[in-house]
Formats: sequence, structure tokens, C-alpha cells
Amino acid sequence: MAARAAGLPSPPQSVWTAVRDLDGLAADTRTGQRAGFFGRSVIHPAQIPVVHDACAPDPSDVAWARDLMDRLAERGEAAWIDSTGRFVDKAVVERATGILEAAQAAAGTAPKEGTRS
Repeated sequence: MAARAAGLPSPPQSVWTAVRDLDGLAADTRTGQRAGFFGRSVIHPAQIPVVHDACAPDPSDVAWARDLMDRLAERGEAAWIDSTGRFVDKAVVERATGILEAAQAAAGTAPKEGTRS
């Protein structure tokens, strides 16, 4: 959270050293995601798919983000009340953009480094 408050990207979570405890790795990675970490460093190839799955956005979040971005394209502005009565502003749009970027990365279609989709 401190990184985001300073205008920096979220850091990756540190390594999980209990290499054989993949269930613990998945649970701890999800906890780290909720705390604001982006991704996780790994030390063993068996950890890669676990972290990949734990970091992939929930399909309902991706659907929400796509719908929001479609509405933004229609409206041309970033401040309105959505169909569920929720206020949408720049911060909400940025969250939706981050979810879609994470979904692209999880699907192996991430934009090239230094670019945004």
C-alpha cells in the first residue's frame, strides 16, 4: 500500500521457502494479493503454476472490468453512477484497467513491457 501511495507500482511478494507446501503457497499468495502485492517471486519451477493461478483475477472481476471499460468508451468520461448504483471515478477505472492487464498476463497475452493496453 505504501508503494501505491507513493505513486509506485505494487511490489511482488517475497519467495515462499517451503517448496513442497504448494497449498500454503497458494493461500499465502492470495493473502498477499489482498494486501496489495502484485505477483510473487518463486524459487522452484513447481511454484510457477500455483502462483500463476493464485494471481489470476477472478472471472467475475474481469467481466466487471470489461463492462466498466465498455461503458467508459460509450460515455467518454470517468465519473458516473453505474447500473448498480456505484460511483465510478478515475480510481475505479484504474482498478478495472489493472484487472484487465492481470487477466491478459494470466492468459499469456500481456502487453509488451513499457506499454499499456
